[in-house]
Amino acid sequence: GTIPNLQLKQSGRHTHAIDFIAGLLRSLEFEVSVAPSGPARGARIVSVLQILGGQAEQLRFMRDVGFCRSVEKRVAAAAAASVAWQGMAYAANRDAAKEKARALRGQGVPWRAAVADVSERFGVTPGFAYHSFYEDRGRSRRLPGHATEPQADREICWVPVSEVQPGGTSLVYDIVTGDPAHCFLASCVVVHNCGNAAIRTDLRVEDITRNVSLDEIVRNPHRLAQNNLANNLADEIASAISFGIGRKNNADDAPVDHPLFRDPAWYAVPNTGGYRDTLQDKARRQLGTVGSGNHYVDVFADENGSVWVGVHFGSRGLGHTIASAFLSLSQGGMWGERAAEKEVLLDINQPLGHDYWQLMQLAGEYAYAGREWVARKVVALLGGKELELVHNHHNYAWKEAHVSNEGEPTEYVVIRKGATPAFPGQKGFVGGSMGDDAVILEGNAAPPDEETALAQRESLFSTVHGAGRVMSRTAAAGKRNRRGKVLSPGRISQEMLQQWLGKRGVILRGGGLDEAPQAYRRLPRVLEAQGETIQVRHTLRPLIVAMAGAGEMDPYKD
Repeated sequence: GTIPNLQLKQSGRHTHAIDFIAGLLRSLEFEVSVAPSGPARGARIVSVLQILGGQAEQLRFMRDVGFCRSVEKRVAAAAAASVAWQGMAYAANRDAAKEKARALRGQGVPWRAAVADVSERFGVTPGFAYHSFYEDRGRSRRLPGHATEPQADREICWVPVSEVQPGGTSLVYDIVTGDPAHCFLASCVVVHNCGNAAIRTDLRVEDITRNVSLDEIVRNPHRLAQNNLANNLADEIASAISFGIGRKNNADDAPVDHPLFRDPAWYAVPNTGGYRDTLQDKARRQLGTVGSGNHYVDVFADENGSVWVGVHFGSRGLGHTIASAFLSLSQGGMWGERAAEKEVLLDINQPLGHDYWQLMQLAGEYAYAGREWVARKVVALLGGKELELVHNHHNYAWKEAHVSNEGEPTEYVVIRKGATPAFPGQKGFVGGSMGDDAVILEGNAAPPDEETALAQRESLFSTVHGAGRVMSRTAAAGKRNRRGKVLSPGRISQEMLQQWLGKRGVILRGGGLDEAPQAYRRLPRVLEAQGETIQVRHTLRPLIVAMAGAGEMDPYKD
């Protein structure tokens, strides 16, 4: 395990002491949080201070500050730090062994010679060296035909199995949602893992508007636009969630210790020059941030008056960095070097393609984690509970089994850029614009005729991910120089935007003219073109829309 966040608790009528200590720690550049611990007990307040930043910051505290007046705490801290440092040394040695094994494989060295070399050089077991050499061959650490003897290897202890008792037999199926997901050739390689997530809550519209119903909003949209509670909630969302370029998630509960940061795929990033550590640090800071462009956090109401929260964004700087790196590597460059943006085709059975596939999947997991954290954070801000989650990538690539034109079962790598997977029975969340309805749809499990079934197969069970633009960002908003001088006027004015939103009663925080509803197609007409390959399960009316402010240019373009 790792050292948890160190905590200090204070109970009293005020928080002066704990606030003073928090200030001292911040002066030493520690990141701390102070939060109440449970409800107040009469006039007494119980507060907890935590040192954030994971194990590295706890070790820095023990090293630089320590416990001057408590021998017991000094002894405990020394023991904990010793174990942690020893574990870090072991982990660094294993990382180096793993990178060496992968390098030898890339050089074409036979596995037996590579295993012997790595095992002897780094003092790791032959099983670990073999597992590192064939990272895509499963999780077993045993060599072929090799029975692992009882032994201890640092924090791994092999013990013999004395008895195996059958627990009964039954049919077991691996149920996988065919999330063919989406990937797109952005910056010429599959990357970024942008997607949509929507949560249906246990709230009703009346719960976030002080008893103004959906019917009343439809009849008189100003009842929502002028609603104090709904506007306060919009301000809370815009304040609690980080929007914009390269922002850091400053929330006290930011998911900086998410399990994805311990995924073995990180080993595909070289640590020469500190690239892996730097990328992980960036990814930790940005997990749960939304970015800019057409990325958003929305609060909706469905046709029954139930409240939904929907989000749209991708893997942020992590995906962008991975894409840029492999553009360079594919052209003979190094990780971190700039390279021309051109089409790239990598063999996923070769080391470079294998590494890219592993990191693309890692970025996909990262995007999923970020969207779900943001959506659930907003549900909590609204005071609701999650009843249903609908979540898809729409810029991604997955291996899928389909039927070829000759009628033969075939495995494809399906790349979806701006396309939502819609296998029979699979739900998806598709947005319209900041002033238009979104939908929860589902791949039709019972197509009415062979023509529809054929359309589903030929589209590889895909549908749209949004309404699509009818004009470019520059055409919509115009072009200005850095001083704000208009170089060319846009086709959409602020008055046009406000007029559209006013007719729907939408409460907007952030957003720019390049994202105005007039810049997009109308979603119902787009869905009509899908025929009966999909079915709309819910229509979602936007109530609150939060985005990055006008003029924010997101370099990650996910």
